[in-house]
Amino acid sequence: MPQGSKTIVQKGGLRLVESGNFKTKRKPAHRLRHWRSLVGHAGKMAMLALRLELLDEPLHVGFAFTMTRPGSHITHATKKAARWDRKLKPDAPRMASVKPDLSKLIRAAEDALQGIVYKEDSRILTYPVASKQFDDEGPAGVVVTVWRACG
Repeated sequence: MPQGSKTIVQKGGLRLVESGNFKTKRKPAHRLRHWRSLVGHAGKMAMLALRLELLDEPLHVGFAFTMTRPGSHITHATKKAARWDRKLKPDAPRMASVKPDLSKLIRAAEDALQGIVYKEDSRILTYPVASKQFDDEGPAGVVVTVWRACG
């Protein structure tokens, strides 16, 4: 779930709105909050399992996002083909060069981990690994790797 751009809305005062489409009244902010809570919970479980304290030092953070492949990438022998009978089209891309863009995914994930894995996201020096690709086997998600910066 990407973190969209901020929008300022004026209706009886100024409000900063995280995401949402006011024309269609579709507001994905609740999905973003849910996704962030899942990422934050996974971060908390990892910190507990590794017996680590909140990191407050220079860090390198890697993000590997997996996206659900769209149905247009799959060939179907019949409309009711079993899941195991579906095959990937030869021209289907491996990398996900589709929306949402990688920078918004990174922003949402790093905000979800702030205060859980690291004290401030300003402590992140680099993103040595950042990718967005389709996963043919598992669900959409993210694998986050955090390294302490040396020196």
